[in-house]
Amino acid sequence: MFGSVRPAGAATLILGLLASAPSYGQSFWTGRSIGDGITLEVVRPDLKDVELTSPSLAYYISLRHALSPAVRLVGELPFSYVGFEDEALDEDHGGMLIGNPYLGAEYTPESFFSLEAGFRLPLTDDSKWRMLGMYGGIDRIDAFQDVTPIYSRANFRWALPDSRVAVRLNAGPSVWLQSGDDPDVLLGYGGQLWYQGGSFEIGTGLSGLFIATTSGSVGERSWHQLGFSADVVSGSVRPGVNLRLPIGENMNDVLTYSLGLHVTIPARR
Repeated sequence: MFGSVRPAGAATLILGLLASAPSYGQSFWTGRSIGDGITLEVVRPDLKDVELTSPSLAYYISLRHALSPAVRLVGELPFSYVGFEDEALDEDHGGMLIGNPYLGAEYTPESFFSLEAGFRLPLTDDSKWRMLGMYGGIDRIDAFQDVTPIYSRANFRWALPDSRVAVRLNAGPSVWLQSGDDPDVLLGYGGQLWYQGGSFEIGTGLSGLFIATTSGSVGERSWHQLGFSADVVSGSVRPGVNLRLPIGENMNDVLTYSLGLHVTIPARR
């Protein structure tokens, strides 16, 4: 249960996750001008107090497919591989792990505004070590959480007049259904500033998550990351890279940074 995570230190958090185990169809940090198609994203967070082998990575295969000019189908399959350098950690907790697949729809009535809603199927194995996938990006932390998330977001985008700079904002609630426990209600939000250079985009911004249904201070109930991203947005193969840095005690106790690489094969027109 994500709501049970407290800033008590990375070691306590790791032990708790080992004992039990915290735009969804596409990362908040992939360029929105990439368009429809299939994207593979590979993420490696640098986690504190635990040493992982080099092949330890989180993977996300996502799809955006236009059903009409205003409606798109959005899907994602997350999975990860974890290997421990420390032989004292039980190997049963490592290996390959399938996350919670996402299925949703995106409605874009105007070029500057879209709505997305969807859910994840709770398929992840709660006996496995899921921290690698969870902290690669907090905008998709529920991809490896033992919950059934129902997700919604409103997305806004404005191009500044006479400029190649665009502003992107998103916000919306999610409900995490949990077996044997009350649902958690969370608010996700983020803002970005992007430079659009024709065939490429570069940007920076902030993404955050706030748990509304637990007690504690705002800082104890919030998780934030600062991000930097660059994408190629033209051609038949469109690569990109993003770097995410923790902000605040909750994230700094666990994460040093998270590095992601992604490539999109755009849909044929």
